[in-house]
Amino acid sequence: MNSSAQSQLKTLLLVDDEPTNLHAMKQILQNDYRLLFALNGINAIEISKEQKPDMILLDVMLPDMSGFEACVILKQNPRTTKIPVIFVTSMSDFVDEAHGFEVGAVDYIAKPVNPSIVKARVATHLSLVLAEQLQDSRLQIIQRLGRAAEFKDNETGLHVIRMSHYSKLLALAAGFTKQAAENLLNAAPMHDVGKIGIPDNILLKPAKLTEAEWVIMRRHPAIGAEIMGDHDSPLLQDACTIALTHHEKWDGSGYPNKLKGKDIPLIGRIVAIADVFDALTTVRPYKKAWSVEDAVAYLQREAGKHFDPELIPLFVGILPAIIEVKERWAEEKAVSLPKPPEKEPDLQLLLDRSNSELEAFAYIVSHDLQEPLRGISNFTQFIHDGASEKLAPQQLRWLDTVMSLTERMNCQIDTLLQYSRAAQQPLMVQTVDLNELVSSVLDDLSVLIKKTNTQIEIPRPLPSVNCDPTRSVVVFENLITNAIMYNEQPEKRVEIGYRESDLPIFFVRDNGIGIAEKFQEVIFEIFRRLHNRDEYGGGMGAGLTITRKHIQRQGGRMWLESIPSQGSTFHFTLNPDP
Repeated sequence: MNSSAQSQLKTLLLVDDEPTNLHAMKQILQNDYRLLFALNGINAIEISKEQKPDMILLDVMLPDMSGFEACVILKQNPRTTKIPVIFVTSMSDFVDEAHGFEVGAVDYIAKPVNPSIVKARVATHLSLVLAEQLQDSRLQIIQRLGRAAEFKDNETGLHVIRMSHYSKLLALAAGFTKQAAENLLNAAPMHDVGKIGIPDNILLKPAKLTEAEWVIMRRHPAIGAEIMGDHDSPLLQDACTIALTHHEKWDGSGYPNKLKGKDIPLIGRIVAIADVFDALTTVRPYKKAWSVEDAVAYLQREAGKHFDPELIPLFVGILPAIIEVKERWAEEKAVSLPKPPEKEPDLQLLLDRSNSELEAFAYIVSHDLQEPLRGISNFTQFIHDGASEKLAPQQLRWLDTVMSLTERMNCQIDTLLQYSRAAQQPLMVQTVDLNELVSSVLDDLSVLIKKTNTQIEIPRPLPSVNCDPTRSVVVFENLITNAIMYNEQPEKRVEIGYRESDLPIFFVRDNGIGIAEKFQEVIFEIFRRLHNRDEYGGGMGAGLTITRKHIQRQGGRMWLESIPSQGSTFHFTLNPDP
């Protein structure tokens, strides 16, 4: 089998301290899988962390630890916890099998092994994993596409969380099974996904829409349904139905199809109530938040007109649970700012505390969003590539838009995570020879330096200082990279040096495009670029923001001198607490 075909196979890790047993399993499985081998538990754990096999076939009797102990360690590590483990052992009494399932195994194979049974059980459990991954991917697409629609609109991610939970609670009150209500919880975030297809000048217009603009706006339910398409997955079917019908009204005056009464699917009627209640009780750019009492009174007045008259009393009946969800996911609790004290406040203390909490929140959000966003990107690309012949050109363009928005959001999340780490990570101060540190940075940038024909100048040796070496590498790397990229000269020059003062003042100077005085503070704002996104090497406009944060965390400050078309000099100091 050639290497390309081998790379497409699922990977199995076979763990046994008897080479003859490993050889027997190899003969059974080698034609269908890529195989890894380990002779003990420690080796198996290390290989699993590094290689992440698709399945582990694990002997119970190992020389350094039992297979049960190895399985517990694997299940405790987030990197390996989802890898299915099958015990292969001659121990066959009920107590051992029960313990194996308790520690996380999915199956047992008894020795001596039967080749047909080995192949069948491995294939079965890999299929189960694939089915679970597919379901997870579908769910992540639902959630992240719903967030993409909110990201484009003037909403927050908390809106879709609240209204989804409201929908689930109302569905249970209406007699849904737990599984059906759970499906609704996961499908409801897609209710406004069609807004992806609405032009920004209409969707984000701060003033009242014209009738012509409303005609376009009312297309978003149909667009959402087309994005979801016809699918055999109950989750995606619910998402499609919700997207299409949540703006229909009980009296037939809604859109897009003017459905009336029970011609509107029940899940659409439920989501309509949840969506409107949340919209009324939260602040929007064009209105203040209504009280719960006023919002409920509105729902009751609209029963039989906008809303299903049988659902409104059910909603009122579960109001305590609704309020609990509202408070748990309240907008103001996204970042908990300190309450004003009765005495004269220490404004600097409050500001520092607020900034710290904002940075912690940003880290948590950006870190947790990365994995599902990668799933959305991969699965959307899969849909695009696998179903392109079945989709209309407009649907393909919508998928392209989703992928573009996902990539942009992923870059922003990654940038936000870098910024948050710059603020959150503890200082590791030590005495650092900056000559060695800068030399290491230049080695890392050697390809860029050579490609751009940049002359690096260090007029005199740099001093040794107390600093955090990891943060300082980021500082020099970002400043040198910017000095190279924002430079249109045929002979680019970058000078790295310092001048004596109470503290050494370091600088990175270039002969590049320079920065006008009016923009010399703007460039430090996160996600702010002075040029088009694809110019000067692209990027999200956060490199200088992150650089300054690393300098500030080391007790220093940063400033610049610049003349357009002549170049820029970025100065900074480092003065971390010992």
